[in-house]
Amino acid sequence: MDLTNMKKGVCTLKLEGLKKVYNEEGKVDPTLLKATFSILDFNASGNKQVVTKEECLKSAFSLKNKPLLCEYKETTDYENPNDDFGTHGEYQAKLRNGQDYIFTKTHAIGVSDDKGYLGVIKDENGNDLDVLMCDFLLWAYRYPNEVMLINEFYEKGETLYSSCEYYYSSSDMIDGIEYVKDLYFDGHTVLGRNVAPAYNSSRLISFNEKWNKALNELNKSKNKKEDKGMSENVMFKALCELSLGDVRTEIMTELSKIMTAEEFNYVYVSDYTIYDNYFVYENYEDNKWVYYKVPYTKNEKGVTIDLGAKVVVERDMIWVEVGQMEAVQNSLNDANAKIEELTQSLNEREQSLKSKEEMIISLNSKIETLENEKVKITNKFNEQADMVVSLNAKIKEFEPIVEKYNEEQYEKALNAAIDFYKEKFENVGAISEFEKEETMELIKKSISSDESEAIKAKFSLNEMIVERIKTTNSKKEENSGTINVSLNSTIKAKDNKDLLEHEDEFEKFYGFKRD
Repeated sequence: MDLTNMKKGVCTLKLEGLKKVYNEEGKVDPTLLKATFSILDFNASGNKQVVTKEECLKSAFSLKNKPLLCEYKETTDYENPNDDFGTHGEYQAKLRNGQDYIFTKTHAIGVSDDKGYLGVIKDENGNDLDVLMCDFLLWAYRYPNEVMLINEFYEKGETLYSSCEYYYSSSDMIDGIEYVKDLYFDGHTVLGRNVAPAYNSSRLISFNEKWNKALNELNKSKNKKEDKGMSENVMFKALCELSLGDVRTEIMTELSKIMTAEEFNYVYVSDYTIYDNYFVYENYEDNKWVYYKVPYTKNEKGVTIDLGAKVVVERDMIWVEVGQMEAVQNSLNDANAKIEELTQSLNEREQSLKSKEEMIISLNSKIETLENEKVKITNKFNEQADMVVSLNAKIKEFEPIVEKYNEEQYEKALNAAIDFYKEKFENVGAISEFEKEETMELIKKSISSDESEAIKAKFSLNEMIVERIKTTNSKKEENSGTINVSLNSTIKAKDNKDLLEHEDEFEKFYGFKRD
């Protein structure tokens, strides 16, 4: 398969709900969580591309067993987590046969439960909207951070978007609209909060940072196909992407013309970073995101970008050139010094009044601190209470398993004890004594968790064996008159060495140590 000559589409999934997963016995499987996404509707996208309801129904089976992926960005604040999802994390590299290919840095956190199906959601105006939907099983214990973040989106009512890719091999152009045909869905990537939306379907948003570049590549692929007579069965790659507005569209189009393919590869412009005379774009360089401020002008024909005047900036309340940061900091230090001087002068003139004001401020600060601590303690208490409820639920869930395990261990120990004493009683010819109900009760008590009860039961059993040995010896002496076996030598015999398992038990009940 020639992966470089494939046509690829990107559409949007939106998280619609989270549910528990039950096994065949009706019990909750805590390792799985079901997430339902709406994928796409059947209207034209921003780049004039349509996947009809009929085509979706024909291709819905290809959603089965496809992965749910994400690029997870870990939190830097554990008190107020600020973790988020990223993008596709795409980068260009080569296949093992040397061909160029676009890979991703995402990893799978789940898999689709079944094929896609038709559903109805409400659009932003409250109207019913037919969509293609799909259920995914999230691996909750294997990727807890990612699943917890998805659940946070859901519980807070935040919209969680994710980009769905599909491959298609043919399409029809009708009145300037491309109707995609013969498609197969591929992977689905969860997108972060700051990823700009792009699919203009009321509640569905799709995303891809390199939309214009991909469209250019698509046009090149189409030209090659027409010029070289390529087979209709070859699959090509394209993106189903929507403009964020005329300005952003013009900016992205212009950047694609003046940048090299390598420069444009990771370029991303958010609609939140476009201003009247400049915009900020981000690019992935040396394993980190770098931000550039670029001036531009608008005119009737579009926009003009002065890419040569771009400067590196950092995110703040405003975008500030990196070279200006030191000067700004020095100005702040000078201002602080002047404020300190004026404050000292004021203290000398109004010491008494300031002392009272400081006391009030101090008391207010303490009150505020106590209030804050009260809130923290209350929150921690609520968290602990929730945790206790959760743990109690888990304990109840595991009680049957623990009870079954304890029963199996008890049966194993009892069978071992029965086999052990059966052999001892057989050796002394007292199998009838062994089979008595009271003997069996003593064997059960010998494995009791009550150590005192267990020792007494073992002693009684051993005493029965010893008495049986005495009786046997006495009878042999009466019959033959020549056999003379003492009790002490019988106790020391090899077959009786384990009548009491421990030396301290022997000494406790017989009053002397064994040699």
